[in-house]
Amino acid sequence: MDTYETWDVWLKVIGGLAATVAFIIGLTQYRKGQKWQRASTLNELIDLFETDEEIQKGCGILDWDPLEESPLGGSLAFNNQIFNSALRIPDSSRPLEPNEVAIRDALDAFLDYFEKIYYLRKSGLIGSDDCAYFDYWFEMAWDMDCYNKLEGLKAAFERYINNHNFRGFLALRNQYGSSSRRTRLVVVEPQAA
Repeated sequence: MDTYETWDVWLKVIGGLAATVAFIIGLTQYRKGQKWQRASTLNELIDLFETDEEIQKGCGILDWDPLEESPLGGSLAFNNQIFNSALRIPDSSRPLEPNEVAIRDALDAFLDYFEKIYYLRKSGLIGSDDCAYFDYWFEMAWDMDCYNKLEGLKAAFERYINNHNFRGFLALRNQYGSSSRRTRLVVVEPQAA
């Protein structure tokens, strides 16, 4: 092999290595940009969740305590029986009352928001760990009968969700609100000295 061929081989090897290094650097930069874009998207979603009045009413309905004032605001009454009644399918013999309409509007905004989260999660635009911010709400929906102390409320809520095709919320709730995802408190006994 002459000198020209040796240099040619070395230049090709060095060129290949340089191309590989450039590709790795480019891929790293792309991934950083993707993480930044995902964080920005998640931040916008959390801001919307925390500032949208109807979504917050939906949160208040799921997290309502009888000692608190109505999550609907104003003069609209709220309790678990009214909540349960709002989840029914209305008919001409028993139309929805104004407070029941307000409950449904708030729940629709809340559930529709999580449909968006579900599709963003499914498409990979937000990650599995990004949904951890909403664990509390999935847990509230998972253990609704326990927290609201009204038997059958969870079943009525699930019928409402299915009747109105909010199945993305159910999928998220089942994935993130299940007892398998609950944080467990570990108690460590002090050792005798």
